[in-house]
Amino acid sequence: MRRIFLSAVTDEFGSHRETLKAALNLPWIKVQEQADLVQGGGKLLQTLDRYIRDHCNAVIHLVGREGGQPLKPDEVLWLLDTYGDFAERFPWLAPALHASPPTLTYTQMEAWLALYHRKRCHLYQPGGWDQNPLPDSHPQQRHWEWLKNLGEHRGTFDGAQHLCRRVLRDLHNLWPGEIPQHRPCLLPYSSLGTLFKGRETFLQQLHTSLTKAASKATAIVGKAVHGLGGVGKTRLAVEYTWQHRDKYSAVLFATADSPTNLQRNLAEAGGPLVNLGFEETWPPQAPAALLLAVIGSEASR
Repeated sequence: MRRIFLSAVTDEFGSHRETLKAALNLPWIKVQEQADLVQGGGKLLQTLDRYIRDHCNAVIHLVGREGGQPLKPDEVLWLLDTYGDFAERFPWLAPALHASPPTLTYTQMEAWLALYHRKRCHLYQPGGWDQNPLPDSHPQQRHWEWLKNLGEHRGTFDGAQHLCRRVLRDLHNLWPGEIPQHRPCLLPYSSLGTLFKGRETFLQQLHTSLTKAASKATAIVGKAVHGLGGVGKTRLAVEYTWQHRDKYSAVLFATADSPTNLQRNLAEAGGPLVNLGFEETWPPQAPAALLLAVIGSEASR
């Protein structure tokens, strides 16, 4: 099992992190974030250090305009006492570590701990940063420049779905036999997990209906889940999709209560599904048309 830590400031990238966490929700990957670790109590920096040092294979670190909560002075002392060579390895951090109060933050330290323990650290920042940078003296600008100068893997992203594609592609290149290539997943809400109870029979019936005798997902099927309004059809379909999404090239959700909404939702789904490898401004109808063309080509195979 690969263990991946998602490092990001919640106020700025909380929704991005949740989308990425859902995209990495696979049986052979365990994804953690800072909030998952603080539930056990104890000193936060020591908890982060222990997890990154002993259990983590890679850190995904998002760098934006906010740095997060500053380190507490007693935890800085613990860090320097525990790792006597930390300031020698990263001498540019010394002024921030010795400042009163410290100016380094817990989120920033997640990246530096990964590098100190020689763990894989992938860096991502929003697109357009170079066109609208922070002042050179800004802590986040310095943080990014220091990381960039170390030559760590880095990239940019334009939104949550774009970030998912970049991260999954990079992790697939790192562990090609373990991390699948990006499979678009556009669902209206996250899974309830173990809280979704009492519908096992219906889930099995849906699975039987949507699979072949060889228990493989079909390229395309025409099926409908029907029933009275309010009985939980959408939730059932979404939970089934989360449970079996690794068997499909893509899972998409489109509202079709009117022709206009169907066209718009197909267009939104077609963008990430039909990934041509370059950025382009789509005409309004293009993603939907391409999506339908891809579905049609799959059905003819």
